[in-house]
This record gives sequence, structure tokens and C-alpha cells, in this order.
Amino acid sequence: MAIIGEIRNRAGWLVLGFVGLALVAFLLMDVSSSTGGGLQGQSLSLGKINGKDISYQEYERKVNNAMEGYRRQGQIVNDDLSQSIRQQTWNTYLAELVANDEYEKLGLTVSNEELTQLMRGSDPHPTVKTSQIFVNPQTKQFDPNLVVAYVENLDEDDQYGTKEDKQIQWNSFTSFVKRDALDKKYKNLVKKGSFIPNFLASNDIENNNSKVTFNYIVLPYANVLDGEVAVTDAELQSYLDENRDDFDDEATRNLDFVEFYLTPSQSDSTEARDFVASRIEDFRTAANDTNYLNIHSETPLNTAYIAEDRLMGNNASEILSQPVGGLVGPYFEGNSYKAAKLLSRQSVPDSVDVRHILIDPNKKGGVERAITLADSIFNAIKNGGDFDFLAADFSDDTSNKDNGGNLGYAKPGQMVKPFNDLIFYEANIGEINKVNSQFGIHIVEVLNKKGATPSVAVGYLTKTVEPGSTTQKNIYRTANEFAGKNRDAASFDAAVKDQDLISKPAFGLKINDTNLPGLGYARDIIKWAYNAENGEVSEVFSMDDKYVVAKVSNIKEEGELTVKGLRSDLEGAVKKQKRVAQLSSQLSSTSGNNLQTRAQNFDNVTVQTATDVSLQTANITGAGLEPAVVGRAVTLPSNQVSEPIEGNNGVYLVKVTDKIAPPDSINLDLTRQTMSISNSSRIDGALLNALKESVEVKDQRYKFY
Repeated sequence: MAIIGEIRNRAGWLVLGFVGLALVAFLLMDVSSSTGGGLQGQSLSLGKINGKDISYQEYERKVNNAMEGYRRQGQIVNDDLSQSIRQQTWNTYLAELVANDEYEKLGLTVSNEELTQLMRGSDPHPTVKTSQIFVNPQTKQFDPNLVVAYVENLDEDDQYGTKEDKQIQWNSFTSFVKRDALDKKYKNLVKKGSFIPNFLASNDIENNNSKVTFNYIVLPYANVLDGEVAVTDAELQSYLDENRDDFDDEATRNLDFVEFYLTPSQSDSTEARDFVASRIEDFRTAANDTNYLNIHSETPLNTAYIAEDRLMGNNASEILSQPVGGLVGPYFEGNSYKAAKLLSRQSVPDSVDVRHILIDPNKKGGVERAITLADSIFNAIKNGGDFDFLAADFSDDTSNKDNGGNLGYAKPGQMVKPFNDLIFYEANIGEINKVNSQFGIHIVEVLNKKGATPSVAVGYLTKTVEPGSTTQKNIYRTANEFAGKNRDAASFDAAVKDQDLISKPAFGLKINDTNLPGLGYARDIIKWAYNAENGEVSEVFSMDDKYVVAKVSNIKEEGELTVKGLRSDLEGAVKKQKRVAQLSSQLSSTSGNNLQTRAQNFDNVTVQTATDVSLQTANITGAGLEPAVVGRAVTLPSNQVSEPIEGNNGVYLVKVTDKIAPPDSINLDLTRQTMSISNSSRIDGALLNALKESVEVKDQRYKFY
């Protein structure tokens, strides 16, 4: 685990790896060599790259290893993260396969001798060189002998892990180093083949140094409402005919869907209230509030004290009026019924001056040795031992051990919970205490306390009001009845109208998509859509908090470009054209060279100023990115009002007030050098897309997922 951990700790540097992909994810994918999917021994293909199969087994192995890597870092792999990992893995795997073919054609390899130099030579790979397990603790420098020693001990269990885990990690580590070296060879070949000619350097100088200041007015597209720009199918077809290259010819499906939410009923609310009410007396007399709430409440006990003036909720004043042990409830708050018990009152200091000695079991040879050492130090201090001396000698908190372990003044909640609770609620000034945390064993002394805020500890017995099994069955019955009675598009649409339901659209769904707008992860619905006929209505799909019934509203097969299949995109484009025409006409109906006068013809339109704008940035203060507007302003003579200009956010009139020309003397060599550096970084990010576009990728993941 140590080597892979070291690589992860250098995630920022690794971002520079193959074609700009995050190599942290790459490493996570290859932490172990387990094979997933339960399909070992079978040769399954997820598609093809230039006719070569894409291995299902290898892809699943990488996905499973990536997910396990995220889990080891403490992340919960939910549906959204799972799909993100799958897509990231797919992209990286494709990049590997495409690059492998390219490297093979070019004869690029990393020899065993090169790999040896990268692992333990005079100039090793940066990740090897900076790995802490290969840094000599005395010299603080990389020591190749430590690499040799690590390899020689691969068949032994030690502090770095079991021999099996170590071998897997070492193989992954060396594979990464070899792969990275191979990638760099290829990128360097491409970079050395690039050249910046004089005219490009001159253009760059002009674009960076030619600046223009202008006044402008803008009529936003939002000024023209949808109802004012009706479009016909003939107009949509005409636009499609003229702009076919702008549209994707992949297969897509359009859906309409209706949601039946799992909303709690009155009986569910009554049941939640009765749950809390029936336990009021037991809660009031419970001998151990922590145990009681852990068993009966949906909200575990929080032992932190809350300042009385910060206790929230409509029942805060009633809770504060109770004696210790007093109880309020049941009452409804948020989406739960609650009973609140006042557990304690105490004046809590605003800050505490504290020092500690930390004994970390990981650095002291295990838990038993750490406990023995902590007990010895604790007893020594209790018997008059010097806290400062013992901290300097034994504390594993290097940030303060040479300062007597002093942490300074801490505020409530600033320290980890066990430490925080001790110093604010339990320990007295001058006392020596011990407390355990995730960092180890702390020997603690409170030196001083400042301030005193009246505070309370409150325990809550809670029960969320949520749909019970009977309610869920009733809602499912309603959804199922809707789906069963409305099996075609016409009856679906009529039922939506008659029952006052809301039908939501989803456009342009591709065969491997996983999410639906407004629903999130909905892979089952998309898979159904690709096996359904146009106008077909689904059975009931169960989601986390709702049931869904869907209808296929349009089918576009691969290679087809039709108005029906692209209606949403086409309508947006044609409506924008009409908005541009209307707003341009309004601006053209005014005249004169005075923008202020022309602005007065419109409501809420004022003259604004863009200062020192260049083609390089094309960003207008108050308007955002507007390259077409800036481009026209650069070529416009000074003190002349432009024709209406179609921008990203509206239609503009501009009037140039000042221009700054580039300097007469320019250093082409310096500019070319700067551009080459910039171009080099762009190559890292552009290679993946360039390689992928050069091959034919047939993605057939939909057959499996």
C-alpha cells in the first residue's frame, strides 16, 4: 500500500500524465489485479477499435479496481460516482488501446535497461525519486539502495503489507512508470514535430497587444419571448439542410415520462407520531441516553454542548425552560416527529489554552506498546515529571513537540471530538488527562480557559415521516393503473391531461447514456427505450423516491438526421435566428452616431463601456464572452456606430472610442518561444482526442450495462 499511497499523495504532479487525463484515477484502476464480472474464461467484447475487440474482462477489472480505490480513500461509491468512474475508466482504457496501436506502429518501447534506470538509476522517475519509502531518513535524499532492498523483500510480509499485496502493488507501480515513460516519448515526438512560423507569431503579438475600448448597447435575446418566434417544420427542415454538419448522426431516443412520488400519507404521519409518543416515558427515565437513542432514534446522541442563544427550532425556548432531565414533545419539525430531552446545562469556555503529548501507535510499534508508553508518561507527569521535556522526547505531533506540546488557544469544535469534549466539558485547569482519538493517545493539560457561555446538551428521539409499505403499494397501484390503461402515445397524452399530471421530456438520449434530466441515474429506462417502438409506453419503473412511467416520443436511428429527431435542437437554433432578426431590426430602426440617443428608444437599455479588450480574451465587462462583438470592434473605425452584431447573449451596437496598436518593434523569437511552451502543454491535452478521432470506435457497452 505504501508505494501506491505515495503516488496518490502526488496527485497534482501526476495530472501531467498521458494526454492530460488524471493519472490518479489511472493508478486507482490498477491497484490490484483482481478480475471482476464473474465471466472469467469467456472472451467478451464491449466493442471494437479499428476492428480489434475491446475486452469486457479487462474493462471490468479496471472498473472494480478503481471503485475499490475510491472506497479505500473513504468515499461512498453511489450510483452517480459509479457511473462517473465507469465513464472515466472507459475513456482511459480507450486511450490506452489507441495509444498502444500508435506506439506499436512507431516502434516505441521502454527497454528493461531503461526501466531499471527509471526505478533506481542516477535520474529516476520523479514518482520513484520522491516516494518517501525510498528517501534516506538521514540524508533526506533518494536512495536507490532502498529500492533494491524493497524489491529483495517482496516475498516477505513487513510494515509495507503482505507479500501478496506488495507484489501486486510493485507490478502496478512499475507498469505505471513504464507507461508514463512511453507516453512521454510519444508526446516528445509530436512536440518536436511542431513549429511556429513567423506569421503565427506575428498574429499572436497583434492579438495580445491590439486593444480596443468601446461603448455598446445590447438587446438581450430574452427580450423576445418564445411565443413571438413561432417556427414551422419547413423552416426547421431548411435550417437542417443548410447545417447538417452541425448535428450528431448517432442514434437517439426522445422520451416523455410521468412521476408518481412516494409521498407519506396521513396514516404514515400518525404512525411516526405514535412511535415517538409511545416512547416518551422510557426516554425520560432512560439510565443511559446514548444507548437508548442509538437503539430507538434515527438521530444518534450528539454530546456537544450548544450555546443557549444558538439552539434552533420552533421549540427551542420550551426546551430551554425545562429542568435537566425535562422533556418536550412529541412535536413535528422538518420531516420528523421529535421528543427533546434536556440532558445537561454547563458554562462552556469560549476558548481553551491546551498542550498535549501525542503517542501514535503506528510510530511506536503497535497499540500495546503505545498504551504502555502513554501510561508511563502520564504517571511520570502526575508524579512531577517535566511536561516540556517529555513532549520533546516522546510526542509524535512534530508541529509542537519542541514547544512543550502547546497547541495555543482552541475554540469549540476546532479539535477532534474526543479531544474537544475533554478540554471544553470535562478537564479542569492544571489537570493531567488522557484521551484517545483517531491520531493516537493524547496526554493533555488544560493551561487556561477564557470566557463562559451558558450552554446545553440536548438529546433528540426522532422518527422520520416516510411512506410506509401500504402507502407505497397504493402509489404503485396508481402508477401501474396509469401504465396499464394507457399503452400508446395518444392515450398516454390524454391521461396526462385528464389527470392533471406533469409530463416531462428527455431529448437526444444515446444508447449508452445512464442519466435522465430530472431523474438522475435511469439506465433501465434508457435500455427499455432502445428496445421499444415509437409511441410505446413502459411498465412502471421504481426509482428511489418515485415510480416512473415513460413513453417513447421519437426514434432516430444511427445516420438519420430528421426534423422530428432533432426538433429540440433545431427549434432552439431557428428561434435564435428569428430573435436576432427581430432585435437587429429594432436596432436598425434607430439612427445616428450617438449611442446614448439610440439607447433611449428602448426600455432598460443603457450605454456601457468595455475597456482595453483584446481578441485574445474577447471578454466584455458586464456581458461576458463575446468574440464576434470584439472581433467586429477591432476592425471598426473609431467614432463610428456599427451595424447590429449577433453575440452570444444578444444583439449589439458598438462604437469604438480608443484603439491601442501593437508596438512597432516586436521580438518574434521570444514570442515563438512562449507560443511553443503553450503549444507543448496543449499537445498533452489534445493528443487523446486526436488519436481517438483517427480510429473507428464501436461502443457496445449497452449490451452489458
